[in-house]
Amino acid sequence: MLPLLNKRIFLNTRKEAKEPKTKAHEKWLFLCHLFSTLIEKDIAMAKGKTIQIDDNVTHKFFDDIAGLVNESRNRVAVIVNREITILNWNIGKAINNYLLNSRAEYGEQIVATLSHELTNRFGKGFTKSALNRMINFYLAYSNEKIVATL
Repeated sequence: MLPLLNKRIFLNTRKEAKEPKTKAHEKWLFLCHLFSTLIEKDIAMAKGKTIQIDDNVTHKFFDDIAGLVNESRNRVAVIVNREITILNWNIGKAINNYLLNSRAEYGEQIVATLSHELTNRFGKGFTKSALNRMINFYLAYSNEKIVATL
């Protein structure tokens, strides 16, 4: 199973894939496509489909290959989690900087509007409370060098 990741994010992103706007977005779409393919295979196996092992293939060999797959999945999960962390920090930074340059009394309205627009475009994960957590994350770790080590 995939650690620390919401499978629906990858499945939804694959179905709603748009043309990438940046290299980072292109990488994100590629990783989402990769993960959604792996997730679909996991779902098929969970639904009771069994794997038949040929007599010529030993269980140890199968376990070795399965280990390689799991190691690769874990490495990808770490990379995706790091990118999501950096994305959340950058969103928090951008919102905070925007709010500092705008009128404070409109701050909650701006966050609410941004939440609505991001949810419409990208799906779940951009509630007002999530955006406020991103802002707080940025404020708690405003030194970019610290976040880069995560």
